[in-house]
Amino acid sequence: MTLAVGKWETLERRHGTFGGYDVRGDWVSDTQLKRGWLIHLDGLDSGSFAVCNGEIRRAGGECFAGPSGEMSVAISPEIADLGASAKKAIFDAITRWETEEREWPLHL
Repeated sequence: MTLAVGKWETLERRHGTFGGYDVRGDWVSDTQLKRGWLIHLDGLDSGSFAVCNGEIRRAGGECFAGPSGEMSVAISPEIADLGASAKKAIFDAITRWETEEREWPLHL
């Protein structure tokens, strides 16, 4: 679990096709200001993932909001076992989206 469970702020929402995969992502910041991505991947290795510090872990597909605005999602303690093409699609998406955000900041 590389992101702190608790109140997360969504910095960016993105969607695109990378290497034949449909990739949707929410760039989030946790209470300790650590940034990561909640990714949903459609393709050969479909699923929901949390990505932080270069590690991809399986995550629950749904985020749940609590009464104080905290958001939680189940994140596996194990690194996800994904094929090389799925990993490349995820990292290509994140690289492009973070580069675009630095060059042309968007705000939700």
